[in-house]
Amino acid sequence: MRLLTVLMLIPVLLGLHSPAMAAPEAGATQRLRWTNDAFVGTDNQFSNGVAWQQFSAHRSTLEATSGTPAFGKRLVRPLLPHHQGLTYREGWALAHKIQTPDEIKRPDLNLDDVPYLGMAAWSNSFFAFDDRNFAGFEWLIGWVGKATQAQPLQRMAHRTTGARRPRGWSNQLDNEPIFNLYYARKHKFLQMDGFDAAVSFDAALGTYFTYGQAGIEMRFGRTPGGFAYAATPVGKGLQYDATLRRDGETYAYFSLVPAVTHLLHAMPRDGNVLRRDNAWTQQNRVRPERTIGRLIIGAHYERPRWGAHLNLWFGTDSVDPRTVVDRLDTANNFGAFTLERRL
Repeated sequence: MRLLTVLMLIPVLLGLHSPAMAAPEAGATQRLRWTNDAFVGTDNQFSNGVAWQQFSAHRSTLEATSGTPAFGKRLVRPLLPHHQGLTYREGWALAHKIQTPDEIKRPDLNLDDVPYLGMAAWSNSFFAFDDRNFAGFEWLIGWVGKATQAQPLQRMAHRTTGARRPRGWSNQLDNEPIFNLYYARKHKFLQMDGFDAAVSFDAALGTYFTYGQAGIEMRFGRTPGGFAYAATPVGKGLQYDATLRRDGETYAYFSLVPAVTHLLHAMPRDGNVLRRDNAWTQQNRVRPERTIGRLIIGAHYERPRWGAHLNLWFGTDSVDPRTVVDRLDTANNFGAFTLERRL
């Protein structure tokens, strides 16, 4: 909790824009998301994540957005389009994530599977969109390692639920800061009654993830305007809420998002960046897959004042099966449940 408090105060300490978090503006959206691999019956790689998010009210200019502790708008303004008819929002997220290998009963250093990893982060995003196009930018700062308190948190959760006790946290990735940038563009190329489809392009650059990604986002049912919500975990991609709702309307729909990602760097599978003395980082025998396919299936229900989302992530192998023990699960599948309220 101390680390999360420090991360929340960083923009204030740097003299950046920081309106009162206790009283968000009318029209803002708040989200609480729980991500866990138990949703899809697995217990490896991405194990658990929690995130609190807030997005500002819809505004007609970037300068008019407020309601979040936001980074300087002048730095991101050149990265977003500016023309009449666009809606602008900004957002922030606080998140904690845990990753574990498949064999969590092993207390020794496991060089044939992904490492133990705890991550705590703060992210800040800005995006512009209408019912056809989307552009967004985000920066993220955080920490990995023992200081995130991933070990006691997971042990407490497993003790409460009766799950297997994780025994290998003494071999986790070492303490080091992380910094990442994200950029995304989307274009809706098909829209009809009860269905729409958009092409998306994403990129990330930093010590946590560096990648390029392309996908197709499809929605079926009674959908709001704007773009699909895919519940991307904080750190894996841009955080946004790009929906355009009509007052008093209720929406119920499904989403389907196939995508391909080419990874240049992924700390959860490559190890520490700054701390090269970490035992797992130096000695592991895991060979990460650099091109990964994934499919995100979502069910969404949105009322005028609140909403609920369930997203399931399925992917191809994230590590080369030839470099790990045959019985290990080499995919990285998980689910996310999100509750949101609109102020």
